[in-house]
Amino acid sequence: MYEAKSVEEAIGIMARAIGNGKSDNLILIGVNLDTKLSDEDRKAMEDNFKMVSGTFNDLKRKDIENPCIIAEAKAKTLQVKMGDIIRARYRDIHGANQSARFTIAGIFKPANAFMEAP
Repeated sequence: MYEAKSVEEAIGIMARAIGNGKSDNLILIGVNLDTKLSDEDRKAMEDNFKMVSGTFNDLKRKDIENPCIIAEAKAKTLQVKMGDIIRARYRDIHGANQSARFTIAGIFKPANAFMEAP
């Protein structure tokens, strides 16, 4: 029998994002920045999010509107860089259309192709 070391709840929602004159699909993923990470989990996170610009902790910034990090390839597709705004359109859990603005606080090089969409 295995004992769980930790449990983490997350949500991912498909969205259509608009950058600087370009748009593409992406996945919005919420993260709990207050979760205490083990050394092993912290290492795994650092391996999955090799930051090219900014840091993962820049998601905690209060001086910008809705800070987000984005994969390097997705940033190129949307033609955005640090400090730029992305507008996203998505359906919430009730099926209602929603939109939001996010500010690029970091750009990362994903560890694998599956991490390019979030």
